[in-house]
Amino acid sequence: MTFALPDWLDPEIWADFERVRRLIKKPLTDTARKRIVKKLDDARSYCDPNDCLGETVENCWQGVYPRKPEDKAIEKEIELPGPWAKRL
Repeated sequence: MTFALPDWLDPEIWADFERVRRLIKKPLTDTARKRIVKKLDDARSYCDPNDCLGETVENCWQGVYPRKPEDKAIEKEIELPGPWAKRL
């Protein structure tokens, strides 16, 4: 079974990713392609896969690293005396 690029991934960005992988002497196998697409698909609920892939290309990374949404922790004031007062 051969690899087919899903329609939600930009073919131009994917081609750049493939080119980077060849330049760093780590060409993709069909298995690696499928695993990377699955990783991007799993992250679609919280990040744009094309942005993630674009960041990978910009930084010449070997893999993809979807950014998880920032924790929405509630800020609270800590009462400390003088210059040690700070926010968390």
